[in-house]
Amino acid sequence: APSPSLNGNSNDVNHQENNDNSANLEFMQHRITQLEELVAKQAVDIKRLQEECKGLTEAATAFTKIVELLRDSGLSSDLISGDVPSKAVENKAVGDAAKKDGEILNFDNDDDDEEDEEEDY
Repeated sequence: APSPSLNGNSNDVNHQENNDNSANLEFMQHRITQLEELVAKQAVDIKRLQEECKGLTEAATAFTKIVELLRDSGLSSDLISGDVPSKAVENKAVGDAAKKDGEILNFDNDDDDEEDEEEDY
């Protein structure tokens, strides 16, 4: 049989290992909780950014439609933008890019597009 001193040391080692395992488990549980909170916060931020992007896309599309209506009514780009003629070409390119972005970033269903076309701006 092992001497009492060796058995006591063995118990001390086992007790220390249990304490280490317990501390590691507590740390890992705490870290998992932190990461879950971070993921939840990021999910909320992503949703908010998606909504903001949708709103900005709708605003850009509406602005483009207004500019097109003004152009169709006979106003020149210079009168619409108030810029000098050299800027008119640049403004048209920006408007065209916004229109393309509006099509690419359109979050609406196809059914909603028909309603948008019927609205007067």
